[in-house]
Amino acid sequence: LTGFSSVAYDIDLHFGANLISYYALPDDNSIGNVLGGITEFEPGVLGEGFSANYVNNQWLGSILTIDPEDGYWIIVSDQTELAVEGLLTDPNTLYSLHSGSNLVSYPFAGIAALVETIPEEAQNSIIGIIGENVSAYNSEDGWIGGLMDLSGTEGYWFITSEDVDFTYNPPASDNLTRQVKYRKVLPEAYTYAQSMNQAFYFVNSAEINEIPLDVNDLIIAYNGDVIVGARYWYGETTDVPAMGTDGIDLHAGYSVHGDKITFKVLDTST
Repeated sequence: LTGFSSVAYDIDLHFGANLISYYALPDDNSIGNVLGGITEFEPGVLGEGFSANYVNNQWLGSILTIDPEDGYWIIVSDQTELAVEGLLTDPNTLYSLHSGSNLVSYPFAGIAALVETIPEEAQNSIIGIIGENVSAYNSEDGWIGGLMDLSGTEGYWFITSEDVDFTYNPPASDNLTRQVKYRKVLPEAYTYAQSMNQAFYFVNSAEINEIPLDVNDLIIAYNGDVIVGARYWYGETTDVPAMGTDGIDLHAGYSVHGDKITFKVLDTST
């Protein structure tokens, strides 16, 4: 990697499951070296078909290295920051996706619109993209949903209809701040815990007494009487998340296969 710059950056981690990736990694990319700074938070790591956990002062599992082209779920017991220092990922890194679900990185420090950074010919093979608590669907009318940008330090599930290879187009140099339309802070009564098992419902239209929702109205997803997701209305094809159980107490009452999700609206005008 001679000629690539070395950088230092932090990845913010909240309690529970975080879907991340790395745009720079050290030469020693062993899991013990890359995640050595957060072992006090009892970390667990899940990749695409692989996992590892820090138990009794050692890493156990099938993930031995952290790779720049992959995404990872990082589970921690409290909020913290993961400090990383290393060489920037080669911008010409080839991503070889198989048909189905692929957990991948976004290899740049900046952000870019997904329609610009993913080559058009590769987009034709991508059904949808799922990030942490946000998603996009490749419809007949183009991309819809809340995930319109890809960002460094975040991981993504690319769902594809066939095998496809591509190299990302790099972001513009002025893309420094991520702009997203779903990040409004939820009222405390309607918060929920991020799960690695998540689904999304795309709402095309919604009315209360024949009056369309506005941006201050909140769509809330329930499994029985348990809140499993919520999203402020942002217009046509608002993506509403619904979290499934990870099999831990944090997700008690969350959805399992076969459950029926119901929806309510918090109408702020009343």
